[in-house]
Amino acid sequence: MNAATLVMVPLRATVSSTRWITMLVLSLMLVISVALQLTQTLPKTALIGAVIAGYGEFFVGLLFVAPFLLMAIDTRQLRIPRSQSTIVLGMMLYSALWIAVPSIALALAGADFVTVLTIQTVGLLFGLTFGLLPRVFLIVAGFSPSFLGLVHIQLHYPGKPTVLLLWLVASVLALISALCWRRQVRSIDPYGEGFNKPLVLRSRTGNRTGFMNWNDWTTMSGNSRQIRSQPQWMLAIANLRDTGPQNPVRSLRVGLGGWMLPKTWQSASRQWMLVLAPIILMMGLVYLRAPGITPALFHAIAFSAVVWIAGFGSMVLSLTTIVLLQQRWSRTNAELPFLALLPRLSDRREVKKYLLRASLLPTLFWQALLIALLVATLFVKQASALDLAIAALAEIVAVAFTPAFAFAIFGGRPPAQWVTGLVAGVSFALVGCGTAASSILDISRTYGAIMAVSIIAIWFALLAFLIGLGLRGWRGLQARPHPFLAN
Repeated sequence: MNAATLVMVPLRATVSSTRWITMLVLSLMLVISVALQLTQTLPKTALIGAVIAGYGEFFVGLLFVAPFLLMAIDTRQLRIPRSQSTIVLGMMLYSALWIAVPSIALALAGADFVTVLTIQTVGLLFGLTFGLLPRVFLIVAGFSPSFLGLVHIQLHYPGKPTVLLLWLVASVLALISALCWRRQVRSIDPYGEGFNKPLVLRSRTGNRTGFMNWNDWTTMSGNSRQIRSQPQWMLAIANLRDTGPQNPVRSLRVGLGGWMLPKTWQSASRQWMLVLAPIILMMGLVYLRAPGITPALFHAIAFSAVVWIAGFGSMVLSLTTIVLLQQRWSRTNAELPFLALLPRLSDRREVKKYLLRASLLPTLFWQALLIALLVATLFVKQASALDLAIAALAEIVAVAFTPAFAFAIFGGRPPAQWVTGLVAGVSFALVGCGTAASSILDISRTYGAIMAVSIIAIWFALLAFLIGLGLRGWRGLQARPHPFLAN
C-alpha cells in the first residue's frame, strides 16, 4: 500500500457524477456559510454558517463516504489481500480532507476553528451513519431532529451544545458506523435487500452507472429479489373484493401493483404501523423521561414540525407513485400491454379516465389528509403569513407533482431521469429549508427574509415547470390511441 493507492480509492468506490454532485453541494453550502460568517454581527448568529456547512457535510458522508462500503464488500468477496485496510485508510483520509476544507475556510472568515471542526465532523459522521444503518432505523433518524428540537427545552437540554458534548455524539456515531460496516462486510448475503440492509446498498446500481440512476433508491420497484428479501409479515396482501368488469378502476390498481394495490385491512395496518411505530416510540420515551410535560408537549408542537412531516410525506407519496409509473411504462416491462385487455377498457376515452383515477386518486387521497392536518394546525397555532405561504407552496407543488408526471408518462413524453431526480431533490431540499426559515427569521431578519424569498421563488419556478410538463403530457395523452404504450 502506498500514497497513490490511497488517493485512487474514491475513484474506484464512486463514479464521477456522484463526486461532482458531492462537490457541488458542499461548495454551495460553503459559499453560503462563509458569506453568512463574514456578515453576521450578533453572537446568537455565530454558529449559523457552521451549521449550514455541516448540513453539506451530511451529504458528503451519505453520497461520497458511505459508498466505500460497497467497495469493501466487493474486495472481500473477491478475497483481495490487504484491501480492507486500504479502503478504510482511504476513507479516513478523504473524510479528513472534506472536514478540514470548510473548517479552515470558516475559521479564516472569523469563526472558532475548534467549534466549526466539531460541527463538520458530526455532520459527516451523521451522513455516514445514515447510509450504513439498516433502513428500518431511518424513519426514527428522519424524525429525530424535529422531535429533539421540540422537546429540548422541556427536557432541559442546553440550547447550544458544548464542544465536548458534540465530540461525544461524534464518537457514538463513529462507533455505530464501525459496527454497521463490520456487520455488512461479514454478512453471508451482503448484497441482499430488505429493511435490515443499509441504505447505501440501494445506491449500488447508481455507483456503477451514475448518480442520476435514481430509480434504484426506491423500495417500490417490486422486483422478485426485493420481494423475496422482505419478511413474510411485510408482504402486501391484495384485496380482490369488488374487482372485475364492474369496477375497472380497482382492477387497474391491482394490475399496476405496488403502492396502488388495494390491500386487506390487516396488511395495510401492518405497513402503517411500520411508519407510526417510531413516532409512538419516541413520544413514549419523552413521557418516560418527563411525564409531567407530555400534555404540554402535545399542545406546544410547532407549526414548522407539522409542515415538515406533511411536506415530506406528500413528496414521498408523489415520488413513489411516479417511480412506479415510470417502471410500468418502461420498454423493459412486457406486462403493460396486457392491461389493455382488461374488461370494459375498449372505449378510448373511458380507458384514459379509468387509468387516471386508478393512478392518481390513492396518492391524492392521502395528500388531502396531510393538507387537512396542516389546516387544523394553522387554526390552532395561528401561524404567521410566512409559514402559511411556504407550507401552502410546498403542498401545492407536492400535489401537482403526481398528475404532471403521470400525464407526461401516459402521454409518451416523460422527462429524462436526471431531470426527475433533480426536481425531486430540489423539492425535498426546499421542504427541509422551509421549516428552518421561521427559526432563522427569529434570529436574523435579514437572513430569514433572504432565505424565505429565495425558497418561495424556487417553489414558483418548480410549479411553473410542473404545469408546463403536465400540459405537454396531456396533449401527448390525447394524441395516443390508448395509454398502454411503453415509452
